[in-house]
Amino acid sequence: MSYQTRLFCLLALAAPAIGACEAPLPPPAVPDGYVHVTQRSGTIACDGRPVSVDSMHADIVVRNDCRRVRLAGSHDDVTVYIQPGGSIEITGHHNDLVWRQTGPGPRPYLIGGGETNTFHRNSRDSAEANPDWWQGP
Repeated sequence: MSYQTRLFCLLALAAPAIGACEAPLPPPAVPDGYVHVTQRSGTIACDGRPVSVDSMHADIVVRNDCRRVRLAGSHDDVTVYIQPGGSIEITGHHNDLVWRQTGPGPRPYLIGGGETNTFHRNSRDSAEANPDWWQGP
């Protein structure tokens, strides 16, 4: 076996132990069509896909072309950047969700379930990001 072949084999075997050099792939979509997220912190990119946050005690931001977001975890603080006319559903318990609309148009559909969940609109950020469409005080 040549030196290059042995080196390649050694690196291939060691890669999982030292971590991959490539960026992590997004979580896979499952048969219900949602990308399920279970991490406890960070930013999740929708990239046009429906996202379900299934974490517990998480502090997460969901952004980038979000049309449909579901919060199914418990005791989470989640910020969602939602497209006009999109939908946000809370099915978990004891969650606080702040939504920010990404542009002019109809408000998102807010679907509440579970227990002691709250929706909050961050209208100040919306006005600063897009002052031409904001009509609030």
